Amino acid sequence: MRRRFRFISLILSMIVVFAMIPGTRVSAETRLSDRDFWNGLSSHYYYDRLTDNEKAFYNELEKVCSDLLFGSESNPDISINVSDMGLSQRQLVDVFYFFKDDKPQYYFVLNGFSYYMNVYTGQIVEIHDYVYSDFLNGKTRSNTTKQLRSNIEAWNNEINAGLTSDRPAEVELYIHDYLIQKLTYDLSSVYDGQNIVSAFNTQKTVCTGYSKAFQILLKLHDIEAICVESESHMWNFVNVHGYWYCVDVTNDDRASISHTRFNVSFSYLLYNSDIYSPVVGSFYDKMPDNTEYNGLYTGELYFDYDGNTYFFVDYLNGLYCKKISEGGSNPHYVYYNGTKFEVTNSPVPMPTDTGSSIDQIRAFVDRMYTCVLGREAEPEGEEFWVSELYNYRNTGAECAYNFLKSAEFKSKTISYSDYLNVLYRAFFNREFDYEGKNFWTIALCKGEVSLDTLADFFINSKEWADTCASYGIKSGGTAASSIKIAPTDATNAFVERLYQTALGRDYDTEGRDFWAKLLANFELTGEDAGVEFFLSPEMEGLNLSDEEFVERLYLTFMDRSSDPSGKDFWVSQLKGGATRREVVLGFTRSSEFGSKCIAARIIPFK
Repeated sequence: MRRRFRFISLILSMIVVFAMIPGTRVSAETRLSDRDFWNGLSSHYYYDRLTDNEKAFYNELEKVCSDLLFGSESNPDISINVSDMGLSQRQLVDVFYFFKDDKPQYYFVLNGFSYYMNVYTGQIVEIHDYVYSDFLNGKTRSNTTKQLRSNIEAWNNEINAGLTSDRPAEVELYIHDYLIQKLTYDLSSVYDGQNIVSAFNTQKTVCTGYSKAFQILLKLHDIEAICVESESHMWNFVNVHGYWYCVDVTNDDRASISHTRFNVSFSYLLYNSDIYSPVVGSFYDKMPDNTEYNGLYTGELYFDYDGNTYFFVDYLNGLYCKKISEGGSNPHYVYYNGTKFEVTNSPVPMPTDTGSSIDQIRAFVDRMYTCVLGREAEPEGEEFWVSELYNYRNTGAECAYNFLKSAEFKSKTISYSDYLNVLYRAFFNREFDYEGKNFWTIALCKGEVSLDTLADFFINSKEWADTCASYGIKSGGTAASSIKIAPTDATNAFVERLYQTALGRDYDTEGRDFWAKLLANFELTGEDAGVEFFLSPEMEGLNLSDEEFVERLYLTFMDRSSDPSGKDFWVSQLKGGATRREVVLGFTRSSEFGSKCIAARIIPFK
């Protein structure tokens, strides 16, 4: 939770306005001096990206805060004269944010400051009132500083004792999990959770405490991290082997430890939640250039191949890895579990030649505007998405999710029917088919599927992958991805029923897994699998009568015995000349079969 702007006015010739503001590893053997310890927690990331005038204000803040941290004077003068710095109110606010996030050790700094402005010239001449009143007391500040250092070192010692690897990504992961176990998200935490005191001294905090504690503990292990803020949230960017990833420890703190926001891209965060946008002030302009890598942690961060060790760089925009061991061969490609990875150095050379033309991609983007938002693209938005897709910084899926989750689209009041029209036109580049639209409309009305889940089905379909391929862009859906989704128990049960009920025999694990993976990753529909089993040579070899064939269709696709009238109808169809394939399709196009597929997270039919 972040706090925003408030204003105070004084009856003076000046106006006071309160504006909202946005290593060395420690060992038991060698204890650093206080000054070396605390200064070692600093980052210079934002400072290095400031103008000379902005650095002058930053440096003045540093002088005052350093004296407060290492001194014991009470009620010191903390005012700073900024009259000769030539900075606007916006610049002062931005630099204050950057200073706070470069310097998490200055726990006593408020999330805002007051300033005097000359009412005649509009020039800001002085800032003040940016320290918590509690910490203007020298003794309170001194005791808090000692307690903080003691706790930070104790936590770091616990981390060192638990680490089994010194490889950066594995250290990062361990600290991520450690903090989740150590901290509790609490809106009533001290100082509203807006500094490291709440995290290290009380273990109850909010996003600011999580992010700054993560930044500090990583710095103690020589891993670069920065804090980034939106209007309502704070999270981290972490530099691992030269690649910048987003990490949101706060939102990975679930009932059990989650890694869904560990080492992912900024775009991944944006289309998964509104809390990451808009980024406050000038943070967006100061973010690392390379923030579109998706580690998508699946249990492994490194792998060995032919005597060398490699770091997984990206699983989504492309399959990239980086060799981190010295010596040995330097191949261009290596393999992990049968998957081919390109070996690259930092930063990953994301392709600038996608094999598609700008005109193709522009047509794709324009169709999103027309089909989803119902209007022509504005030049700025069109150019942004064309550039993102052409340079592989975003996938078709990320683009589509951004349009569907935009405030503009959400503000529209549309029916289920209209929503489906949008999906068919935007994702499949065609009008709906009546069977498909009818099925999904019924599923929505029954509450069997949500609008978001429905969009997932479309985006992960083979037809969406084909649409994107026709425009020369990466789809981002699982049907065209090398990232494979593990089948759920329900998906496995669906396939097992095909073996046990349709073919009348037990499944072999290899065969079950083959079909389940194809279904789980939307490479096949439930109908595809059903047709393959019921029209297979093995089924034909069973020599079933029409009655037996229809009964097995009910047991397999509906998971129930036939009803007399229904069975009589289908048997009569067969005896009247219908093919067994036509009857199978009659079952797979039913809402009852579709409901079974959705429950198993399977696309029913194309």
